[in-house]
Amino acid sequence: TIAWPEIFPLESYHLVHDGLGVLIDPVESSQLILPQCIEKAGAVIIMSSSHERSARLFAKRAEAKIYVPEEAASTLEDVEIFETYKDGDILPGNLLAISISGDAGMLGEHALLSPLHGGTLFVADCLGTTAKWTPWNIPLGGHPIAHPEPSRSLANLLTYSFDNLLPGHGHPIVGGAKTVLRDLLNSGVSTSPPPGLY
Repeated sequence: TIAWPEIFPLESYHLVHDGLGVLIDPVESSQLILPQCIEKAGAVIIMSSSHERSARLFAKRAEAKIYVPEEAASTLEDVEIFETYKDGDILPGNLLAISISGDAGMLGEHALLSPLHGGTLFVADCLGTTAKWTPWNIPLGGHPIAHPEPSRSLANLLTYSFDNLLPGHGHPIVGGAKTVLRDLLNSGVSTSPPPGLY
C-alpha cells in the first residue's frame, strides 16, 4: 500500500503460484523492493491504462515480461516492450483475465481471477473500498465516474467464483467478498459522490 496523501491509497500485489511470482500493478515501496519479491517475479501485469505505475522499473529489475490489456496498449507512457492480453486469456500465475466494461470504463480495464484461497479477484479501478469509492460508508463501491451504478456495469463479475477481492484502491476483502459484491449490486445504490466531494 502506498498512501497518496489526502486522495486515496494505491495497492500493489505480489502473487506466487506454483513457484512463479507475479507483480500486479506494482508501485515502488519498501515491501515490493525486497530481493526475494524481485527474484520470484516472472511477470508484471498491468490491469488498466491508468495503472502503469512502476511496471517498467520492476520488469527491468526482475527481468520479467510485462502484460498489458490490448485496449490500453496505445495509451502507455513509460512501458515500451510488452505483451497484450484480452478477455478470457490465462496469464502467468494462472490468472484469468476478465474484461471490465461499463458506461465509461477505464480504458482496457481487466480484473484478474486466481483460483488460490477459494478464488481471489484482483480489480484495478472498477471497485474499491476506500472513501472515494464508498461515499455512503458502504464496505465496497463502484468507481464514482466509471461505474457509478455498479449493478448495471459489474454484474458479470458474479458469474465467477471468488472468496476474496483485492482492489487497486483500499483494503482487501478477505473472505465473503462475493457476498459483499452481491449485496452492493442488489442494493442498486449509486456510488456517485455527493456534489463537490471530488
